[in-house]
Amino acid sequence: DADAHYNLAHLYQTYQNKGAAIHHYQEVLKLEPNNPDVYYNLALAFQNLGHRQEAMECYQRVLSLNSNHFMAHNNLGNLLLHRGYYAHAKEHYYQALSLDLTHAKTISNLLFSLHFDSQLTEEALFQEHKTWAEQIQASVTPFSHYSNSSVFPRQLKIGYLASSFHHHPGAYLLNTLFQEHDRHQYELICF
Repeated sequence: DADAHYNLAHLYQTYQNKGAAIHHYQEVLKLEPNNPDVYYNLALAFQNLGHRQEAMECYQRVLSLNSNHFMAHNNLGNLLLHRGYYAHAKEHYYQALSLDLTHAKTISNLLFSLHFDSQLTEEALFQEHKTWAEQIQASVTPFSHYSNSSVFPRQLKIGYLASSFHHHPGAYLLNTLFQEHDRHQYELICF
């Protein structure tokens, strides 16, 4: 029964038994060979095991069955980027963003991939970053009520939020910023 295999596969994947998950996803595909969700989950399991080629093939199969599968585009872009196929990765990030313009992780992936585009000028790269920053800013509702004290002198807490403070060009630029903060006036918190 396909549902039983799918549920077992999901359970195994949840509890980090990717090998068993792969087996059960493959059993589901014998019964339902055109199910994009099963291929997507199989791709995730392969990817988590480091089987990138198999994961790429599964993501490609997902997209052949459902060309509007947002996360398949994003994840395939990540695998292509890792393999050095920057132009193809960029295409998948743009395709994903055509489906959801507000997905910050995909925007970050796209902007990171652009740093490897030898055809892109520094000005064009800057403009791309600026355009996406404006896109994100337009989608955020500003917070207007602050419950903290406005009495000075007090140490101001500054929080930095990033999906990754490593393996990203922006992270290297932040080091200088962090070093320039006066630790007596500011408390830095990184998420």
